[in-house]
Parts: sequence; structure tokens; C-alpha cells
Amino acid sequence: MKNLAGDKNCDETIRRELTVARIDIVEVPPHSNREVPYTLEGKLGDFTFHRAWYYWVAKGLMPLKNALELYADPAGRTDVRVAGHCGCPPPEAPWITWKDDEGNEIIHMKEKAQFDNFIAKGHIKPEQMKGRRFDEHPENFNGFIDSYHIDSEVGLRLFADMIRKIDSRLEAVAVR
Repeated sequence: MKNLAGDKNCDETIRRELTVARIDIVEVPPHSNREVPYTLEGKLGDFTFHRAWYYWVAKGLMPLKNALELYADPAGRTDVRVAGHCGCPPPEAPWITWKDDEGNEIIHMKEKAQFDNFIAKGHIKPEQMKGRRFDEHPENFNGFIDSYHIDSEVGLRLFADMIRKIDSRLEAVAVR
């Protein structure tokens, strides 16, 4: 993918890449602090996409079984990077976010003392723990990968196709 850092015409490339991947295009206000001065982002189901230098940043909850399926694909293994990690690790700990059926994040009990210490020192506020709970076995809950960096148009289309597979309501996405 082309490096779009500082490219004033980046929206042209962004529009083409999103269109090829069949991802909805969303206009966003310009922002002076972005390395890529885009005014277009992508949205597909519950996932958002924004363009960085030479890759896409995708955010959303990819179920672990689908993340493993993406990783099994040759392009998914190298071009769809779990947590943006340049070592292309598989979708496994520590990259998994665990959630219960109510959407609460499940954190392993061994990390509770560290969170308690952060609260005691004022690094985080107790209300920031809302929606999170501790458990000895987070792996018994629903696993997700919540962020990816995507390095190629093939990887972007593969990722978008997986989202459509998960959410059949998105089969006929109309790209603007």
C-alpha cells in the first residue's frame, strides 16, 4: 500500500481502497494532528477503519473463531496483523479480549492487585472499572481480537469479507 503520510490527496486513495473492499465510506472532519490528513474513514457493521501511513487500522470485536480463520489464510497470516503487531502473532493471549454475555470485559484475577494499585495511586478512577470484572478463567468467556493493522488491499478485502460472513445483514453493502 502507498504511504499516505502527509499526502494532501490521500482521500482519493482511501476512497478507492475502501470501494474495492466494499466498505462503507464515512466523511469525518479534517484534523491537523493526523499523519495522514484524511477526511474519509470506513465503517462496516460494528467495525471502523482509518488509514495510517501504509496500512489500515481496523477496530471492532472479531470473534476468536473468525480471527483464527483469518489467520489460517496466507494473506491473513501476514497482511492482517493482530493488535497491529509487526511480528504477525496468531490470535492468542495476550491479544485476546474476553467478554461475558452482557459485554463486560473479563480480566484474569491475577491482574486484580495491579488494577487495585492503579486505583489507589490515582492512575485510574474506580468508575473506569465499570464494565470490567475479574475471573480466574477468562478463557471460559467469549474471546475477541479488538484491533488489527491491515497492510494490503487483499488483506482489507479478506477482513471485510469476514465481517460480512459474521453479519449476514451486510452481504449487499452499498458503497458511496
